[in-house]
Amino acid sequence: MIKITFKYNGKSVDINATEGQTLLQLAEQNDIPLVGGCGGACICGSCRVEIDPEHISFLPEPEFNEQDILECLPMCKSTSRLACQIVITKDMDGMIVTVG
Repeated sequence: MIKITFKYNGKSVDINATEGQTLLQLAEQNDIPLVGGCGGACICGSCRVEIDPEHISFLPEPEFNEQDILECLPMCKSTSRLACQIVITKDMDGMIVTVG
């Protein structure tokens, strides 16, 4: 199993993930308060998260649509990503994702 830790509202929750699902799907299946307003179509930016710096290099670079949305959102950092665009792989074991 792949362990992903979600941090939100002062909580830290460890979840066992399956390779191939997105971070948004994992959050929705486990009642993590992460909104996917466009249903994962990469058009709204409501599922923006922060990836821990140790794991950001394990993710592929954002594609054009995701990068375009991130550039329009306030408070984005170099570790900001859209959860609907992050497909979980075994390299992400131990990754920390901050919601909000």
